[in-house]
Amino acid sequence: MFTYRASVTRIVDADTLVLDIDLGLRTWLRGKPYRLARVNAPERATVEGKLATTALADLLGPLPASVIVTTIRDRHDAFDRYIVEVIRDGVNVNDWLLANGWAVPYPARGVPPRFEGVPA
Repeated sequence: MFTYRASVTRIVDADTLVLDIDLGLRTWLRGKPYRLARVNAPERATVEGKLATTALADLLGPLPASVIVTTIRDRHDAFDRYIVEVIRDGVNVNDWLLANGWAVPYPARGVPPRFEGVPA
């Protein structure tokens, strides 16, 4: 695992962010999408997805938003997005999404995602 300073430049949906990551020594990775670890949020095209994405935007505040990013052992998903934990102002964003009902644990083995309980 590696930890970096980063900026959220775009919210794709409630479990995918576009980040600019400061690798140090004036080296940056810019404009790549990253998947939030351990969470599965509804797709943005759904009503629930729009609500979850808006809640995440409210938590992050105006973009670009400064965050701390920890990579998960350089793993990436089927869409070639690296898997990350994100911290904003001391709050673990991944945990916050789960605790507030905006996402379900991923992978939830044998349990299909259900979002009926997503707060309105």
